[in-house]
Amino acid sequence: MTLLLTLLYSVAAFSQSGGDKIIGNYLVEYEGHQSKVKIFKYKDGYRVQNYWMKEPNHPDGTPVRDINNPDKSKRNTLMTEVVFVDKVVYKDGEWTDGQIYDPTSGKSYNVKMKFDDDKTLHLRAGVWGVYPKSIYWKKLQTATPEK
Repeated sequence: MTLLLTLLYSVAAFSQSGGDKIIGNYLVEYEGHQSKVKIFKYKDGYRVQNYWMKEPNHPDGTPVRDINNPDKSKRNTLMTEVVFVDKVVYKDGEWTDGQIYDPTSGKSYNVKMKFDDDKTLHLRAGVWGVYPKSIYWKKLQTATPEK
């Protein structure tokens, strides 16, 4: 009985750790903008939240906010706090079933993520798989968000 319980626990821990590989900080370069995001466990899946931008302010010094968000209550959110990906879950070697938010358009798309190598996270985003777009994020060494 002890052997069976140990085996079951080991299998559960292994499958969980496979999904946790995604946890960490990443450099994102998208449409001429550079930012850093953190990926962490959230509820039953994983979430991606921005925490740093190369240019967090407008030329006049005011902070960049999520003004294109379709949810009017979120339009005052600082861009350094925006959630880009939500509700992805780990299945068969990739993270799927979530949405990626594009703050430049205010639109959300289906997203799948997988590693191309140990440091390159490949995101495929699109609407129902039509004209999917590939985005690549580089995993950073730091374990906690830096400013």
